[in-house]
Amino acid sequence: MEIRQLGFSEYKGMTLNVTYETERFYDVAVRENGFELLLSQFDEPQIKSFSDELFPQWLEAPVAFGAFEGEKFAGIVEGSIETWHNLFRISNIWVDNDMRRKRTGQTLMNKMIEFADAIMTAEE
Repeated sequence: MEIRQLGFSEYKGMTLNVTYETERFYDVAVRENGFELLLSQFDEPQIKSFSDELFPQWLEAPVAFGAFEGEKFAGIVEGSIETWHNLFRISNIWVDNDMRRKRTGQTLMNKMIEFADAIMTAEE
C-alpha cells in the first residue's frame, strides 16, 4: 500500500459515498448541569450511508492523503488546520470495504497526524 498526498485541483469535489453497519448509537441525556452521551444498542444492526465531497469551501487549508493498492483507491483521509482556535480537524476518513481490517485507516490517520504535527509545530 502506498500513501500519497492528493492534489487539490485534481480531487476537489470528488464524492465520497460512505456506507457502514452499526449496532450502537449515542443517545443524548439532558442532565441538571449539561448533558451526557450514553452508548446505546439498536435492536438489530443498522446500515447507514452518506455522501461528502473532498476539499469543501468551509475548510481553511484542506489537505488529503490517499491510500492506493496499485492505482486503486484503498482509502482517503482529509483534514485542515483551524487557526481561529489552534487545532487540526479530521474532516473525512473513508476506507474501501475490501481494505478494512488491514490497518489502512490506521496508516492514513498516522500520516495525517504526522502532517498535522508538523504544521502545528511550525505555527508555534
